Amino acid sequence: MKKLILIILFLYMPLNAFEDLKLLSQLKEHSLVFLVFEKHGCPWCTKYDIELGSKIIDKYDKDIKFFKVEKGSEIFSQLRKEFKLKIIIYPMTYILKLNDKNVSEIIDEIYGYQTEEYVEELLLKNFLIK
Repeated sequence: MKKLILIILFLYMPLNAFEDLKLLSQLKEHSLVFLVFEKHGCPWCTKYDIELGSKIIDKYDKDIKFFKVEKGSEIFSQLRKEFKLKIIIYPMTYILKLNDKNVSEIIDEIYGYQTEEYVEELLLKNFLIK
């Protein structure tokens, strides 16, 4: 019975492969940012987090910073206002890059859950990550 309870608790514990974005200024600390918008209880958000965390983040964490933003958080509202974002599906991903003026710009967006292969191909083709 104790093992069953531990397994259930493990399955429902949030896995934090992505770092929580807390301040807008954190975006200016990295030249390339992978920013995922999630909402609590979203099974596709959890699957995305698990799949990318165990494969993509571990592989590319030197080239790109991975952040997540929870729906309803203060930073969620700030980002939507700052970048005039419309989050139409969860998870929703934006890839940001610093321009010559050290301002983050949206250079790509991913709608909904995507596979590790899709994300890796996107990163390799479009952003010249090794």
